[in-house]
Amino acid sequence: MGRTLQRTPLADAVGVLLAGDLAPRLLDNFDFYELAAASGVGRRWRATAVRLTSHRTRELLARPGAPSDVAALGARLDMFNNFLTQQLESSREQEAGQIDDATADHLVKLHQNALNAHVVEDAGTSSAASFVAFVEFLASRNVRGRVLIVAVQDELDKWNAAFRGKAYFCGDLDSQPIPGGARAYPNLGLLVSVCSEGCVRRHSSSVVRHQWKILVVDAGAARACDMCGTFGLARTPLLLAIRPENRYLVSRSRHASGAERIPRGVFARPKRYLLDLEEAVFRLRFMRERYIVTQAGIDCTEFWRAADTPEQRYLRWLVQGDFSRRLIADVHAVRVEAQPAQQRGCQLM
Repeated sequence: MGRTLQRTPLADAVGVLLAGDLAPRLLDNFDFYELAAASGVGRRWRATAVRLTSHRTRELLARPGAPSDVAALGARLDMFNNFLTQQLESSREQEAGQIDDATADHLVKLHQNALNAHVVEDAGTSSAASFVAFVEFLASRNVRGRVLIVAVQDELDKWNAAFRGKAYFCGDLDSQPIPGGARAYPNLGLLVSVCSEGCVRRHSSSVVRHQWKILVVDAGAARACDMCGTFGLARTPLLLAIRPENRYLVSRSRHASGAERIPRGVFARPKRYLLDLEEAVFRLRFMRERYIVTQAGIDCTEFWRAADTPEQRYLRWLVQGDFSRRLIADVHAVRVEAQPAQQRGCQLM
């Protein structure tokens, strides 16, 4: 038998109170985590929680310690990004359309301005052919050195197929190790090696000592921070121990994580391309390590270590979202979208 629900005078009285100013007065005393949970109670509670979110965030970031460091790093990264954006826009106006492939042309502009690239491919797309066009453009300008492409297993075939038959393609380091010592430079322009994670680990000592021109890391839909393991007694991620002139990180746009759990509600609204925090920190270091260490003077890896209290978990979530947004919106970002062949190109994310 079905159960019949009936309205009572008490329920009506509570409804009147919640329709008035009781909800805002209650939520005004809630902390960040409580606001997130309470926002699921009803539409009016959610609306109030949304208005209080920015106020609670400002309160958190104004306190001494890690929150103020987060705000300081964000301000410095914004200044750096604005400077680089102006520099890149000037370069685009002066030297536009050097390659027909729009993605490759974008990579050329970044390279000419000594900028790394964070390339994100939509489902069904690949930037491998654009990288071939990019490498051949550099070779036409007499750029010399070695290019190392490290890819997860699912992405290896596309890179090998893209470079197969090219005179400068060396295969992997198992078949053609680094010749003439770790610091040797080739005499025939650019040489390209495509390797799996296992291959790079087997040659880790020579890979780290060699002076690479370009390092390309293709994580596919996986986490780049998990690739290749660590190197040396300091246990530095191997990919960060390699010191090329330029770094390029390639991944799939479907990479997202639910690892950073916040109670369902105002803080749990879905975000496009939300990386888990460890991965976001790794990518930020991969793209901007020199700036973060030498100019910003802040070790952003410390921001995610403590997550014992609701306030610390909220801070971790804030930093996660901020770093993820920066990675897909700053000057390094390149988006490879699924479009008709005649319109296919790259866009800043």
